Amino acid sequence: MSVRSWSVEQLISYLKNRLENDAYLSSLWVKGEISNFVNHSSGHFYFTLKDEKAAISCVMFSTYARRVNFKITEGMKVLLSGKPSIYDKTGRLQLYVYDIQHDGIGLLYQRFEELKNKLYLEGYFREEHKKPLPKYPFDIAVISGEKTAAHSDIMTTLKRRWPVAKVTDYFSLVQGEAAAANIVSQIEAADAAGHDVILLARGGGSLEDLWCFNEESVVKAIYNCNTPIITGIGHEVDFTLSDFAADVRANTPTGAAELCAPRLEDVISEIRDKRSRMIQSVTHQTKLYENRLAAYKDQRLKRLKDHIIQKDAMQLMMNIDALSRYPQNVKQMYEGSLQLNLNKIIQKKEVFVTAAKYQLDSDYAKMVTEVKNRLQNTKDNLRHSDTLLNAYSPTAILSRGYSIVLKDGKAVKSAEEVREKDILNVRVASGSFTAEVKDKGE
Repeated sequence: MSVRSWSVEQLISYLKNRLENDAYLSSLWVKGEISNFVNHSSGHFYFTLKDEKAAISCVMFSTYARRVNFKITEGMKVLLSGKPSIYDKTGRLQLYVYDIQHDGIGLLYQRFEELKNKLYLEGYFREEHKKPLPKYPFDIAVISGEKTAAHSDIMTTLKRRWPVAKVTDYFSLVQGEAAAANIVSQIEAADAAGHDVILLARGGGSLEDLWCFNEESVVKAIYNCNTPIITGIGHEVDFTLSDFAADVRANTPTGAAELCAPRLEDVISEIRDKRSRMIQSVTHQTKLYENRLAAYKDQRLKRLKDHIIQKDAMQLMMNIDALSRYPQNVKQMYEGSLQLNLNKIIQKKEVFVTAAKYQLDSDYAKMVTEVKNRLQNTKDNLRHSDTLLNAYSPTAILSRGYSIVLKDGKAVKSAEEVREKDILNVRVASGSFTAEVKDKGE
């Protein structure tokens, strides 16, 4: 009797095709515990997923492995997304993993995606609704956890970059069931206070830790806020629904502070540059108008003289020619008339010259007034720039009670730069004095 036989390759190929073409098995979520985890030099993850009664080999290729934002450890309970297949060379059943999350995250992530799609369709993430940030915010609101690293990073960055701004804290819960309502309340309070900009920040954490920033109530509060909002929630890889609704999203709390506040040194430099260019422009315009006035005056006077002389000379020549054609007796009569006409011409000339001189003086006075007005406007602009420059100057900052500490002629920015018994120069608004470091403290 003839028996049909299969090769090993045929059997493995058949089983592999059956697994890979099964629609139900094409995308699975499998829950279990990590065992025998290996992070290969190629970037691939190899491990076993097990529970109390079974185990399966797993592989996660580097393309997907690099997206994992937490450290995988032995015995960790996880939820995997992937599909089963057979490795031809060994005939071993394996689970090819696309995504890996802490156990319990899968349903939360699914809820995140569903809520994101819902809010997107309702228009809460529209780009055209987002408000521009103020270029120079002098009144900044910070919504964050009290005594947190995120709040400390923001304050340090704002004081370093933009110390002229007023900063108001609206401390809030940033984790837990009551956090969302607290955050909404603080957003509404900050918005009602009329600040220039609001920073909403929290440090990194898991999806559960950051979930309050995914709540629909928080997203809607951000959307309805009249004040521009910058979010700095979590780390660079963390995204919350609040980030999509905010006017600007930063990757960290420090990044949010940097987006909000310009560097004071850059602003002062910009003001000085504009002031210099305004002075140059005023000088150039003044010289230009002076030259135009002088040229206009010379041109009008020359035209006036030429016109009068040519007209009178022509009339006189015509009269002399006519006179030479008449007899002596008529000539005498005509000479009397000629003298009379000549007197009238002289009178007309004087009237014309007077009128022309009046018009010239009037035009000149108008141009002088225009130049004075432009010069006054330019002086007002310069005075405004000087006022703004003085407000930003280090001297003005010292007058508010601040001081500059110098060591060897350089500003001290950190306590780590000084040692005990160092001699420091302290500059205040009214002068300077020398101080010795007695105790650095902790």
